[in-house]
Amino acid sequence: MKKNLIVIFFLTNILGLFSQTFEGKLVYEITFRVDEDRANKLGISVDEMLKMLKKKEDFADTITYYIKDGNYIQEDNSKKRIKKIFRSHENIIYYFEKESNYVVLHNAEYNNSLGLDLGEFRVSNPDSSKTILGKKCSLVKLTWDDFANEFYWYDSNILKVNPLLFVNHNVDGLNNLLNFTNSWPFEKTISINNFVTITTTLVYFQKMDINDSMFNIPELRKSRRRKFQFIKNLEGYDVMKIK
Repeated sequence: MKKNLIVIFFLTNILGLFSQTFEGKLVYEITFRVDEDRANKLGISVDEMLKMLKKKEDFADTITYYIKDGNYIQEDNSKKRIKKIFRSHENIIYYFEKESNYVVLHNAEYNNSLGLDLGEFRVSNPDSSKTILGKKCSLVKLTWDDFANEFYWYDSNILKVNPLLFVNHNVDGLNNLLNFTNSWPFEKTISINNFVTITTTLVYFQKMDINDSMFNIPELRKSRRRKFQFIKNLEGYDVMKIK
C-alpha cells in the first residue's frame, strides 16, 4: 500500500508539471546598448554602430513565440522574416526564411555553432526582484568569467515550463535556464564583454490554445547546393530544400 501511494504521488506531481505548462503567445521587444567609451576606442560612434546593425537583413527588434508543451515557434520582424520551429520529439530547430525554399536544420543538442568554447558558467540567485507587466519577477544570473553575463527575470507562476520537455535543448543554454527557473523569461539581458548589451523584454502574453498543425514541417529533400556547405560542416547542422 505504501509503495502504491508513493507511485501515485510521483505520477500526480509529474502530470501536474505538464498540466501547468504555459500554452499561448509571447511577444518580446529587443533593445541594444553599446558602451560609448569602448566604441570610441574602436574609432566608431555608438550611433554608427547601431545604424550598421539595423541595416543587416537579419536585424529584428520584435520576436513572437507560440508555445505548446515542448514545442515552440519563434518569428521575428527582420527583413528575412526568420521563423524557427522547434519540435521536442525530434530535438530539431527548423530555420525558415520568407523568400527561400531552403531550410536549415539544427540539432538543439549542439549549442555552439561557431565552435567557440565559452567554458563553464556560474549560476547565482541574487536577492533581487523586478516588476514587469505587473508581475513580480525573480532573477537568475549566469556568468562566463569576464566574457559575458546573462540576467534572466522570471515568474514561474505565470509562464510555467516543465524543464523535462527541453532537457536536450542546449541551444542558448535553454535547458539549464529552465532547470533553474521552470519559466519562460519576462526579461533577458545579455552583456558581452561589457561592450554590447542586448535586452529582450516581454511586452505581451496571452494564454491560448495552440493548434498542433502550426508545428507541421513541409516535405523536405536533400540540398546539393555548394553555397550551403559551410553550414553543413558545422556540427549538428544540415540544409534541406522544400519539395
